[in-house]
Amino acid sequence: MFGGGKARTEQLCLTSWFANWSCQQRQQFISTLVTETAGPSEEDLLLGLGSLGLAENDGPQMFACQLKMVTSWWRRWAPEERRQFLQSLCASWLEVEEQLR
Repeated sequence: MFGGGKARTEQLCLTSWFANWSCQQRQQFISTLVTETAGPSEEDLLLGLGSLGLAENDGPQMFACQLKMVTSWWRRWAPEERRQFLQSLCASWLEVEEQLR
């Protein structure tokens, strides 16, 4: 399914999260994934900087933390690790494949 090492562990973790996310969360993840595969635009970078602050006394929600981790992992993975992950995710979840086209 995946290669070995740290990327494999991260991808298995992400696959588990994806399976447990709501439809809305999956949609947001897919949008994030589409952005990452295309590379961030200048506007995306500026919006990302603006969202680093937290509202009064609110900690980040679990899903927001997971998306940040996924983005960080994605950028670190080698192209082959990304390809293998996308193939596996698309094979399991047709909605992902449809939106990545």
